[in-house]
Amino acid sequence: MNTPELVALRGRLASSYVEAHRDGQDTEVHTTRLVAADSVLTAREAVHVLSRAQQAARWVEALAEHAPHRAATYAAEIERAAEAALSHAATLREQCAAVTAEGEQKR
Repeated sequence: MNTPELVALRGRLASSYVEAHRDGQDTEVHTTRLVAADSVLTAREAVHVLSRAQQAARWVEALAEHAPHRAATYAAEIERAAEAALSHAATLREQCAAVTAEGEQKR
């Protein structure tokens, strides 16, 4: 499933969740599916950010030979972006673990 399809699916799942909640129905299935769709999108975003950080790091290596001060500035920006992506990945892992644990407790 490509990203636009996944975004559309997430929207439909969110609507289904809201309708189920409003009607007083069990929302566990909707929550699990919504977290799964959002997790895939978040993981794709993290991979994209880390991939861009790798590309930028190679560029900064080349820049360091000619303009070390500018290279240091760019390297710091790359580091912040990579840390943010890793933080998102950790949050994603925690959310998935929580949903999994919650589902196992209800069994």
